[in-house]
Amino acid sequence: MLDGGFDRSFDTQNQGDFFTLNGTFLDDIPMKPPEDEEGFYITTAAGNHAIECLQDHDEDYKDKTFLHYLAFITPHFPLQAPPEDIEKYRYRYIEG
Repeated sequence: MLDGGFDRSFDTQNQGDFFTLNGTFLDDIPMKPPEDEEGFYITTAAGNHAIECLQDHDEDYKDKTFLHYLAFITPHFPLQAPPEDIEKYRYRYIEG
């Protein structure tokens, strides 16, 4: 069990840059950014971690209760969305 009381964790203490792993901990261990972080987006990484936890649970603990708390923080910072998402909604924001 980890310090926070959970078996697994994906902790993002990264304040302000959702395109790097800086300040991100996997199971209480600081994650090291890959040499090439191009295309990395913290929201996608958090979602992928949740899917991985669900898959692990299904394989190893089917008979036990599962709880996973996933809170996306990026909806509060729309300017840090991937460029293709910003472009997709650019004119909707301009309209107000």
